[in-house]
Amino acid sequence: MRFTKVLLTSVLAFTLNATYGQVTESANTPEERAAILTEKMITKLSLNETQIEQVTQINLGVAQKNDAIKNDINMTPELKAASIQGNNDTRRAYFKLILSEEQYNQYIEMEESVKEVKKAKRKMKLEKASIQQEKQD
Repeated sequence: MRFTKVLLTSVLAFTLNATYGQVTESANTPEERAAILTEKMITKLSLNETQIEQVTQINLGVAQKNDAIKNDINMTPELKAASIQGNNDTRRAYFKLILSEEQYNQYIEMEESVKEVKKAKRKMKLEKASIQQEKQD
């Protein structure tokens, strides 16, 4: 029974991380991406009603700004990356003000988890491309 609980918890955690990574990289709207992140935060951080309202607005605003940046054909990739990073840094600063220290630390852990999943996906993609290139040579 204990093994089953651990296994289910592990599968759920992996699925949430994988799903979040896929959702944020897919063609969903900024509103959908913001809602998914907010729901994840509500669940993982046990936000109160005031925090939920604040986090919802922050996530929506950042998602909309980042979407506009991604779709701006006049911006260089470097400028886009810097602008998006600035928006995400601002989001973290706001969260630091409205979340408790424990909640904020949990949020940072969530972010790191997502980064690790994305990093692993990129690595797998590069390895796959390398293997395909070797087959062609």
